[in-house]
Amino acid sequence: NLLLQEHAFSWLRMLDDIERVMPYDVRLTRIGPSVGEDGVMLTFEVVARNRDAMLAFIDNLVADPRFDEPSLASEQTPEDSQTGTYLLSMRVVYHASGEDS
Repeated sequence: NLLLQEHAFSWLRMLDDIERVMPYDVRLTRIGPSVGEDGVMLTFEVVARNRDAMLAFIDNLVADPRFDEPSLASEQTPEDSQTGTYLLSMRVVYHASGEDS
């Protein structure tokens, strides 16, 4: 059944949903999907120009019915990173059957 779920899963729709919740000042640098029975567990690594953009991204994930249980894995501030930007690693559950916006 899990294999059938993986083949029936719309990766393009997931990427569209991620794009919809991502603010302009946030860039996705890595994504790791894992299809399970309750949805898809996504691991993200994102770069944000400022803290407000990073917080807006998290707020958008929380507010969207397709995303659930966002949890922060790590965060680096500009002082801690070599790039001078905010770096965020997190996990979130994606529900492909969530309500349409």
